[in-house]
Amino acid sequence: MEAWQVEIGTRGLFYSLMEILTFILAARANFNSSSLLYTRFLTGIDHRIPPSLNTSNPVEVYVEMNLVSLRDIAEREQYCVLNVWLEFVWRDEIRTWDPADYDGVKIIYPDPQGTWKPRVIVANSVEKRDMFADAYSPLAIFWDGTTHWYPGDMLSVSCSLDLTSFPFDSQVCYIHFIAQIFSWHMHLNPARSVFNTADYIPNGEWDLKSSTIRNDTLLPNNIPFDSLYFEMTFRRKAGFYLINVVVPVMLMSFLSPLVFILPEDSGERASYSVTLLLSLSVFMGMVSSKLASQLRSLTCRSQAHLLDASPQWIVCSLHCNSPWLGAKKK
Repeated sequence: MEAWQVEIGTRGLFYSLMEILTFILAARANFNSSSLLYTRFLTGIDHRIPPSLNTSNPVEVYVEMNLVSLRDIAEREQYCVLNVWLEFVWRDEIRTWDPADYDGVKIIYPDPQGTWKPRVIVANSVEKRDMFADAYSPLAIFWDGTTHWYPGDMLSVSCSLDLTSFPFDSQVCYIHFIAQIFSWHMHLNPARSVFNTADYIPNGEWDLKSSTIRNDTLLPNNIPFDSLYFEMTFRRKAGFYLINVVVPVMLMSFLSPLVFILPEDSGERASYSVTLLLSLSVFMGMVSSKLASQLRSLTCRSQAHLLDASPQWIVCSLHCNSPWLGAKKK
């Protein structure tokens, strides 16, 4: 092997070792700097204090709703189950630093329980209201104080359903968030006017038609609290009910007048009408099993089923009473 080849190989090995050593030293420096930042912000600052240098200026918190899926709309119990995660963004004026003083570290990921974060409750939840009190969700603080928090959960919220047009109905449900900090210290603002549905998984029974977000201020005892309404409009996919309920009932309605084609002395008119009546009762049971026990109004489909069952009831009554009517005439 030539001398120049040995020299090149030695230089290459030297440069490689220097790069590895530099990487190790930089990683150690970043580790030490990150440790200093965590110690400074997690042990030296009370996480209960709003992160504003001037307490007269409220912390502006922006909220984005990310709808993952609609798990269920329970018509009888009048609530819906939603899989969601949220993004809270605010500026922490206390937890800021110069990356140049900490070996270029620009972001840290503290324990959410050890730093300030906005506290909200779900006012119309049918289960626990303080959904995110113990959430160990990702939280990131950037060097300029910009903070991102990503809590998520399965929310079960009450929903007033109008089933008059069942199964061709649309329902409006909402999630009501209320801040648990006075508006003097924190403002809740929607980050956008609609939901983020980039990760939304379509539901087999309901289509998501639209979504809106609006903010409001509650004044119990003249004490202001900010709140957000996340409204969703779902439209039912009526195909299943058309094929399995509506069309069979319509066909049976057309069969009702055929009872008069049967000979009067055959004795089959009553059994024919009773069979149709029982069939309609089965389909009415299918509809009623989906509906709440206390409705503000009967559904159009239920009213139509009652009208369809009326001819069978009349025919059965007249046929059963016809011998009595004949004896009365004699």
